Amino acid sequence: MNLLLVDDEVLTLNTLKVVIPWNDIGIDQIFTACNIIEAKELLQTQSIQIVISDIEMPNGSGLDLISWMDTNSPDVIKILLTCHSRFDYASFALKHGVMDYLLKPIDIEAVEEITKRAIQKVQEDSSLRLYIKRQHNSDLLLSEQFWRNFATGLYRDQDYDYIALEAKQQSIHFNRERCFLPILFSIDETQEKNQKKMDGTFSFAIKNILNEVVLDHHGDPPAILLSPSLYLILLDFSISIKDLNTRCRQVASFLNLYYDMTIDFFIGVKTHVFQLHIAVQNLLKEAEQSKSRTIKLPASLSIVNKIEEIVRQNLDKPITCEEIAKQVFLNSEYLSRMFRKKTGKKLSSYITEQKMEEAKRQLKTTDKPVSVISMELGYGNFSHFSKCFRKICGVSPQEYRETL
Repeated sequence: MNLLLVDDEVLTLNTLKVVIPWNDIGIDQIFTACNIIEAKELLQTQSIQIVISDIEMPNGSGLDLISWMDTNSPDVIKILLTCHSRFDYASFALKHGVMDYLLKPIDIEAVEEITKRAIQKVQEDSSLRLYIKRQHNSDLLLSEQFWRNFATGLYRDQDYDYIALEAKQQSIHFNRERCFLPILFSIDETQEKNQKKMDGTFSFAIKNILNEVVLDHHGDPPAILLSPSLYLILLDFSISIKDLNTRCRQVASFLNLYYDMTIDFFIGVKTHVFQLHIAVQNLLKEAEQSKSRTIKLPASLSIVNKIEEIVRQNLDKPITCEEIAKQVFLNSEYLSRMFRKKTGKKLSSYITEQKMEEAKRQLKTTDKPVSVISMELGYGNFSHFSKCFRKICGVSPQEYRETL
């Protein structure tokens, strides 16, 4: 952590720099400036977290520096020094977020104590900014998944009550009358140079570019990753087709120039929210015709179908309703009620039934010990597995095998 001392009295600067054990209290490097011109230059060119500045200086006071920092270095902790205890100084300091206000002659112990508190505040502010950034990214991912469910057909009109509930819980603006203009961006995944770049870091970068350039920071919905080579924008604000084409070409030019990657875009027509999956499929067909190649998109599934697919893919794990709910971004209680309403079965019962069907298949087609089959189906407790098997099949696993 670095600190800047600003004072027109060279003796004061040298004294502060030498007599205080800065390294011991957590300061790595000390910068000094004799006027606000030097201070501004250092703040613009160096990583500085704390500033201790005198107020009374020629050619620009410490108050002028603080005012400048409000706009140019707002996150830097500010501490003022002065020879005079004046109300207007104290009032200014309060209005401009100055952390503390010290009188000369300088009390070394007081400077140490205030610096320690400043260091603590920098750390707290940094943690808070990191938390806010992570929360923002998390909110964007939740919003992205919410709208992706419409684009892939996972959300259907009959699920409106659930969808409205999820939107409310995630603070997403949603109603069944919303309409969007979909724009599909497609990267040719058959090109080897593109395949090497289509990872998580690259997709994060592309989504940021689309959010900034095409959506102009309108984050509702944000750019949506459909697959490593497909990105979707859903516009619900007014913009001319000419301007939209310009923005899309800017994205394509930027990626070509800085990433050596070719990306094509296809603009659809204004579409009702529950028809977005059809609009996306139409854009995919247009892209396929344009490029004479097949473009893959995750299959369009109903919520129940998606749940069933997740269960089938996780028969080897002790999967729960809560874990399934996280994967499809659903509330677990609502998911269970909806699954039972549409299938007549409890989700927990369905999971057990599917595991037992797989157990029966392995008992028929392999010579694996029953204990091994139990472990491979996510049952750490063999007696629990046997109890579940008997409840559904009427006999124990070993008895079932012996009757084959």
